Amino acid sequence: DSFSQLSIAADEERKAEIAKYSTIVDGKWNGFIDPENYDVGANFAGAPVTSQSPATSPAMVLGATEMGAIVQGEAMPTEEASLLTFSRYGQDGKFIDIFNKGAGSFNWTASADVEWVTLSKTSGTVCDEERLWVKVNDYDKAAEQTAEITITDGTTTKVVSVTVENVGPNIENIYVEADGYVSMQAEHYSSKNNVGNTTWQLVENAGRGYDGDMMRSYDADFGEVNMDNIAGTRASLTYDFYLTSAGEFDLEIYRLPTLNATGNVRFAVAVDNRGDSFTVVSSTATDEGTSAEQNEQWAENLYHQIEKHLVDLPYLEAGNHTLTIWMVDNFISLDKFVIYTDGIPESELGPDESYHSRYNPNFTDSVPILERNATPAEQKDVTSAWGSGNFVEAGGKVYIEAEYAMENVLTSSDEVTSEILNKGAYTVTHNDLTLPEGLSHNAWRFTQSDTGHGVYSPDLGDEWPTNDATMSEYGFRTHSPELAYRINFTTPGWYYVWARVRTVDYEGEGFYFSEDTWHYGGWISDYWTHDKDEKWTSHNFIGRAYWWDPLLKASIDEFKMYDKVLSIEEIVAESEGKIKLSGLNSIYVDGVEIDEFSTTTYEYYKVLPKGTTEVPEVTAKAPIKSMKISVTPAEKLPGITTISVENTDGTNSVYTVEFSVLSTEVDDLKHPELDDIQIDDKFWSPKLETFASTTAEYVLRQWEEETHSSLVNFDKVAAGNRNTQDYIGGVEWYIDNYCRGWSRKLKRFVFAFA
Repeated sequence: DSFSQLSIAADEERKAEIAKYSTIVDGKWNGFIDPENYDVGANFAGAPVTSQSPATSPAMVLGATEMGAIVQGEAMPTEEASLLTFSRYGQDGKFIDIFNKGAGSFNWTASADVEWVTLSKTSGTVCDEERLWVKVNDYDKAAEQTAEITITDGTTTKVVSVTVENVGPNIENIYVEADGYVSMQAEHYSSKNNVGNTTWQLVENAGRGYDGDMMRSYDADFGEVNMDNIAGTRASLTYDFYLTSAGEFDLEIYRLPTLNATGNVRFAVAVDNRGDSFTVVSSTATDEGTSAEQNEQWAENLYHQIEKHLVDLPYLEAGNHTLTIWMVDNFISLDKFVIYTDGIPESELGPDESYHSRYNPNFTDSVPILERNATPAEQKDVTSAWGSGNFVEAGGKVYIEAEYAMENVLTSSDEVTSEILNKGAYTVTHNDLTLPEGLSHNAWRFTQSDTGHGVYSPDLGDEWPTNDATMSEYGFRTHSPELAYRINFTTPGWYYVWARVRTVDYEGEGFYFSEDTWHYGGWISDYWTHDKDEKWTSHNFIGRAYWWDPLLKASIDEFKMYDKVLSIEEIVAESEGKIKLSGLNSIYVDGVEIDEFSTTTYEYYKVLPKGTTEVPEVTAKAPIKSMKISVTPAEKLPGITTISVENTDGTNSVYTVEFSVLSTEVDDLKHPELDDIQIDDKFWSPKLETFASTTAEYVLRQWEEETHSSLVNFDKVAAGNRNTQDYIGGVEWYIDNYCRGWSRKLKRFVFAFA
């Protein structure tokens, strides 16, 4: 909890600085750099402009004092003995964090069973946590030995084993593997080899690591690259390194993003000059985004101020090796190279430079803990104040605190029992479902907010598939973590559903919302995405949900994260006011929905193929099941089918579908090439001699430009605007009724034109 408060305090300072900036020069720059100051616009009218705190993970429950301990490199604490491994060429000091699982404070002691292990402290008092540093003071004595560190508060005991890698002394002028990696600064090369006018230049203070320098490729002649002879025509840098382990490892190369590149961004890599390890590395972010892929990669590079290129190295034995980097294109700037021998940990800057007798002989400790003044926390149980049961609508409003779902954390939909439903809120991680490669199981987590608490999903770097084919098997609708809230409604009507959310990367985050209307038929759903750092949002007005039946136990049954980090603090459903429902939602003819259907349009026309004798089946849907629908079919063809729906105020809305049958086979009219039709027709020529013996293309142009015919509006017919003046029946109907007496040649032309 103390780190949550530190995070909030830092954010408050940021907001205070922005507020101060907004007042200078009589407020000239008010809101200019405020990421939380946004125009809600018409689609978000009524939404309050407020700001959230950064996502943190405070404890929901703090009980009695209890000691815990975790060592450097562990993802989670373990009850069993932990392990710290040292190398004379690795980090000088490694840490053990002693922390309090509960409230209050406790006293602890620590001791080592050998003299070659040094502890930064042997006792202390912990309110929240304290970092204990461990060092090996004599590597000669420690060789092939194991030590034990014992930490206890009198009730709980933690044992940490200490081992030392058996790597001999006096390895000179070479980078040495330790702690699972070899990290080499680009400017600390073993040799620089110029070829012709190609070279590598030192660029000071351009990098991010160690002393902040980089190496940049340069070809004074700007010559054409001979890709068949890179080693013989381009300058190179070499880096000697020593491996204590053997295997196939990953090489991560840090490259400064390139501005205004107009061609390729390439360099070449090899280990020990072996042909099977020669690799040309090319960036997709070549020219600041001439394609969607490039734009995404370039923006990512800009955000991190670096591009990390990953190269699979061939199998390497333990011992001495040489990494060679060749320039391919001009002005490629490289910062550092990291070979990972024990997996790639998540890191923004990557590991510090490895031991090198010339460049880095005195390796430093790991990261120190943040200095702060901690005070004992009091016991708490946040959930005790939440109550239980469904959320209750009152006066057309429902307020939902998103964190209430964290009281019931489930791993599978099978765990959603009637008992869980009666609790009113829960979250499901869906960890029981199998995910494809590239996706990771995530979960909603309890977090701190400036007005209380909320939930958030951490950034795991995943991008959930949104195409229908993939979603059917691995879609975020079924596989991503969800929040569910059940609501008792007494006021029927439409409700705007607002969610107070915060995103980090607005191009990547979003969530899916649906309200459970299974009880009364139909469903409403929507994808919500975000173009601001934070907002109250309902995507246009489609975020509305309709709850009708009094005392219905409806639910917002899905708030599903589908990409990266997202925080939700509060959900509000607010009624538009009690409204009258009238009319239909859709009409179907033989199971196919009428495309041009509108609730306020009551007459429709359907043209049937020549020879049709059976009246089509007409069905319809209303907004809710309680609105009764009756259908009176046409007695014969042509004829009219009538649909009547009982509105919620007791009135009826009546719709008709008029069926007609073509007397001409439309298939006979399809589909001539316009340029092949000569207009020389007994019907046409007397009316407009200017069109005699000309092409259909010319006639078409006259119709469109000179309006010589009512057919200038034929685009309305073709578009199916069948309720507009003479165009009610569509193309086939128009030909059958308005082109009678015309020759087949002219009918074919009209059909092609349409």
